[in-house]
Amino acid sequence: MSKHRLPRRGRYIALATAGIVVFGAVIAAQTSVAAATWPAQKTYTGRAFDA
Repeated sequence: MSKHRLPRRGRYIALATAGIVVFGAVIAAQTSVAAATWPAQKTYTGRAFDA
């Protein structure tokens, strides 16, 4: 067996850590895209003063 290979437990920990990092990046990307959009403008239809 090669000396450079991680033991089974180490491989699972590395895979889980990589998955968490990727998941966090996806969530951050979705959040930043959603925050970048402006809310829809509303048209006022009530009474107003006209000078």
